Amino acid sequence: FRDKMFHIPTMLLVRSLRFCEKNLKTYLPLIQKNYCTFYDPPYLDSMKPKIPLYAALNVQIKGYDFALLESYQKLVYKIATVMDIEVADGWATPAKEE
Repeated sequence: FRDKMFHIPTMLLVRSLRFCEKNLKTYLPLIQKNYCTFYDPPYLDSMKPKIPLYAALNVQIKGYDFALLESYQKLVYKIATVMDIEVADGWATPAKEE
């Protein structure tokens, strides 16, 4: 008696599962997005930096004329200070003989 009472046709069960799976795939990202953004305070978006931050930036200038290299080093330093980038060190390395 129980088997007949709770018997669901297999085709109906398969169709309903496919319908649920299709709707779940469609609406789950929307539900997750609304749920997450609804409970996040709005000021968190304004605290994110507009430009991504990097740990360190190394600039290497190579050339044969030392005076020209110094002038380019000065230019790179000026550009970095205008962009409000902290310059830790700047140095020249001796030329290599091969």
